[in-house]
Amino acid sequence: MSNLPPLSKYIQVIKEKKDLPLPIYSVTLSNGMQPRDTLGRSVLSELEGKDNLFAAKGDICYNMMRMWQGASGLVPEDCHVSPAYVVCRPKENLDPIYASYMLKSQEAIKAFIDRSQGVTSDRWRLYPDEFLKISLFIPPLPEQKKIAEILSGIDTEIDALSTLISLLTLGKRNLLQDAAEKEPDKFSVKALGEIASVINGYAFSSSDLEDSGNGIPVIRMSNLKSGAVQYESALKIQESKASGLERFLLKKGDLLIGMSGSISNTALVTSEKAALLNQRVGALRANNEGSFYHAIAYQSGIAMRQVEQMAAGGAQLNISSSQIESIEIPVPSRQEMDKITQCWFSMESTIRLYEIKLSRLRSLKNALASDLLSGRKRVSV
Repeated sequence: MSNLPPLSKYIQVIKEKKDLPLPIYSVTLSNGMQPRDTLGRSVLSELEGKDNLFAAKGDICYNMMRMWQGASGLVPEDCHVSPAYVVCRPKENLDPIYASYMLKSQEAIKAFIDRSQGVTSDRWRLYPDEFLKISLFIPPLPEQKKIAEILSGIDTEIDALSTLISLLTLGKRNLLQDAAEKEPDKFSVKALGEIASVINGYAFSSSDLEDSGNGIPVIRMSNLKSGAVQYESALKIQESKASGLERFLLKKGDLLIGMSGSISNTALVTSEKAALLNQRVGALRANNEGSFYHAIAYQSGIAMRQVEQMAAGGAQLNISSSQIESIEIPVPSRQEMDKITQCWFSMESTIRLYEIKLSRLRSLKNALASDLLSGRKRVSV
């Protein structure tokens, strides 16, 4: 599509300041406009507001230093933003919601890159004058509103699924504590080491590990992702070099634990696939074969709070085998263990199903947004 009008036809840059105690917002890459403080509350600061730009509800802000990465967001309420951001106000011929999607499209990001100017060797800036010269596909206002409605509808579903996953994940984390508080007479407090033990990994030589499809996977910290073991991405060791290392083979039911850095990073071994454990990854193994209660207990809020306290204080978080085995957990009868385990896995299965659905929805939205925001597909109004 040639001879498209520049953004200056649809957007004006606002440089307004107001000495009002308004919330302070920042722009994030993934979530649009977010409160600046880490607790998620709006910050009220009259003094800080005087040094920042005013943005009205419905305005669009972008980060001059990161615009080429798509760092833009729709302003949800009147607020102050840092002067590092540019406040853009859509004119009457541009729907704000459509604009917020348009500025994150691949076509827009490519145009931002082309118009950006280098500040240092690794930093770029998109100045407002150059921003307004960019030409993008913008359909008539009724079609803009329809596209915004379609994409917003998918985003509503995505948000609902994300919230549901978060609630289920929280429920899974608190399952053990809730059960113990509901029927305390059925539980006794024991050290985790009474029902499981930690097996430490082997210090493999980097020269023995290969990035190939053959050999036995060696599981490192980087292979623990989203609660699962990523065998496919693991480096391999030839069987001839693994002789005598049988005690480091994983077993079904092992809970793999990151013991340095990301200490809350865990992955449950659910298959019989042969794999070896690398150093700084621990395997929490049940004393009673076939039990998964040890894994549920370690991933519970009760245990995680103790882990965080034990590992705090250093430049890099670390936890030892003895510390893990000393964690105090509520332990019921084997029958109650089985009930809790069954409930935990049911919640886990539901979460995974919702995560698959969420991934598909995001893929659908990305593909649809790419077509609609580029003009490759049009909608009738």
